Amino acid sequence: QSFLDALWLKRDVLGYMMEMCERFPGVPWTVKIPFFPRYLISTNPDVVRHVLKDNFGNYVKGPMFHRNMYELLGDGIFNVDGKKWFVQRKAASILFTSHNFETHIADTFRENGRSLMARLELVRTSGAQIDLSDWFHRYTLDSIGEIAFGIRVGALDDPQHAFSKAFGRVQAIVDSRFFEPWWPLRYFSAEERELRTGVRLLERFAYDLIRTRRATGDYLTRDDVLSRFMRLKDEETGKPYSDRILRDVLLNFIIAGRDTTAQALSWTTYMVSKHPEVERRIREEVARVIPAGSDAPTYEESKNLKYTMAVLKETLRLYPSVPKDGKMSLKEDVWPDGTRIPAGVYVAYVPYAMGRDEKLWPEPLKFDPQRFLDDPNPSPFKYPVFNAGPRICLGMRMALFEASTALAMLYKNYTVKVVPGQDIKPLNSITLPMANGMFVKVEKAPRVEVGGGAAAE
Repeated sequence: QSFLDALWLKRDVLGYMMEMCERFPGVPWTVKIPFFPRYLISTNPDVVRHVLKDNFGNYVKGPMFHRNMYELLGDGIFNVDGKKWFVQRKAASILFTSHNFETHIADTFRENGRSLMARLELVRTSGAQIDLSDWFHRYTLDSIGEIAFGIRVGALDDPQHAFSKAFGRVQAIVDSRFFEPWWPLRYFSAEERELRTGVRLLERFAYDLIRTRRATGDYLTRDDVLSRFMRLKDEETGKPYSDRILRDVLLNFIIAGRDTTAQALSWTTYMVSKHPEVERRIREEVARVIPAGSDAPTYEESKNLKYTMAVLKETLRLYPSVPKDGKMSLKEDVWPDGTRIPAGVYVAYVPYAMGRDEKLWPEPLKFDPQRFLDDPNPSPFKYPVFNAGPRICLGMRMALFEASTALAMLYKNYTVKVVPGQDIKPLNSITLPMANGMFVKVEKAPRVEVGGGAAAE
């Protein structure tokens, strides 16, 4: 397709990709933007498997991705390949032990969930409207701050939390660079100035935390991700990691722990609001699973929220938190469908389009959580919402646990009414935030009949 097509439709990148995938079903298509390498896009699960797993070593982030994202991601785990990626992944894996899930992680989600519910109760009694998507982002920022960095961010306490707002805007600006080859020339543009201002704010947060941790010396005994990285030494220099590398680690983990889960919660609540029967079934399941007198599920109880989890996964099929992803081919290759891939081109797969592909999902636009009761774990190459292969998301289990915990607490107590007349659509960004937020009113949940006819609220 032509550069002019891509330029005109870059304002709706996902819509453009959907249109092209529908025009060429199951067939790779290509676009060439002047001064950028050629892009080849596929939604074929066999190709996705080949790129993400079978020939993993041939497909890397590449220099263009690294350059475009460097101000935000630096040399963090999402922006590097090879040894740098492997070392960070290995060091971060300590966060995801079963013991950690059953204790610190579960406790953090419940406590921050209670904080969120308390604020929603104030909203309910006042009758006010709130941007629930923004609240979910503040809830997940508080949670990842405690779990990964051992700090209380306080985003739920501050509706104007500057860090939270800057983080989303910076991501959208760097994502736009992939469609504007002239972006290095727009240094003095309003967007690039906004980007630099936002990055400085994010860096101030990161560097202040690092300096405080160094000054107290408690990183020597703490087990959070930041402290663990502060104790490591660079294998090339033999010296502790620089503050710049620690800053990159911190910001990359905030993207992983804040944005993706908050967006999953936002889109799930939106879809549930459109399907009252789904909300009813969630509430009935929560009443069965969470004992009377308890306000939140334990880690073990959360495993029995099977319908709630199916609702979450069905939402992610339609609204994947990472809607598109690209790699660069290091060497010539041949895909399983016979497509020849030259060295140095960029290839992409599009989970957003794959979730809407009728060849992969019967009645793809129908919201049907039953799909994930019948098949709870479809192939990650058909359903690549958490990536797949060696780079599959380390935090997948944690994200699903956090989101299902929040949904259980929410629908146990409240019903969410989306304010009519809003333009609720995705924003072009690295992840999949709502472009205009989602304003809602909160009402008390109806009573639910549970086993034996007893009533629960």
